[in-house]
Amino acid sequence: MLLHESFETIDEWDDYFSIIIASEIIDNAIIYSKNGRILAQHSEFTLEQEQLKIIMAAFDYPNDFPELPIGSGHYTVVINDGKHGILGRSSFNHVTVCQTERIVLIGFHIQGTQAEQASQVIMGIGDFLYSKGM
Repeated sequence: MLLHESFETIDEWDDYFSIIIASEIIDNAIIYSKNGRILAQHSEFTLEQEQLKIIMAAFDYPNDFPELPIGSGHYTVVINDGKHGILGRSSFNHVTVCQTERIVLIGFHIQGTQAEQASQVIMGIGDFLYSKGM
């Protein structure tokens, strides 16, 4: 059962987003519905719809996507579990992408933070939302 029938209109998206940014190890993040609608974001950062489609396809075909275009950068895929999580690395920082049944969370790690620690923030929110049917 869903936490909310109309999950795209819930007020809590900003609360979930605030938790991500308050971690002080993620400096930019965005939450999308799987149909491409922005549910919450930290700054003016957005993805082109084609980039979002590529990211979602990378979960289905992890071996076909050794690199992902995210925003203005390209990230080498370090880990892709083929189901819920992708860790990408550029020459400057890391990015974690978490997919649930209905949403995609993307979090950019603050430069110099441990990738595992920052990924836990994004994946933790994703796990919580997944457990609630999102």
